[in-house]
Amino acid sequence: MDRRKSVPRKKVKPAQTKHVVDERPDGWLWQLGRLSKMTDAEMVEWSNEGDRVQWFRAEAEMQRWQEQTEQNNSRSLAHETHARIVCAKSNGHGGTPNTL
Repeated sequence: MDRRKSVPRKKVKPAQTKHVVDERPDGWLWQLGRLSKMTDAEMVEWSNEGDRVQWFRAEAEMQRWQEQTEQNNSRSLAHETHARIVCAKSNGHGGTPNTL
């Protein structure tokens, strides 16, 4: 059995916290508008362009979800039809699902 000797830990005094001023420049996002020397008209145009991009992305995502839903519904219907045919064959109805 491995027995390790424990050594008393040294007590560490909490460091004195000083208020440190962050001298890094602000990120590009916070420099929009007046700071980037855009006129109000340019700012509105830029904002509208961003809204258009967001709208087209949302529309593409909606279309992907619709396609996935249609595919899942199609697969579900195919499985249900197959199950009805198998059930009809096992019950001696000749394999036609309409005879159920």
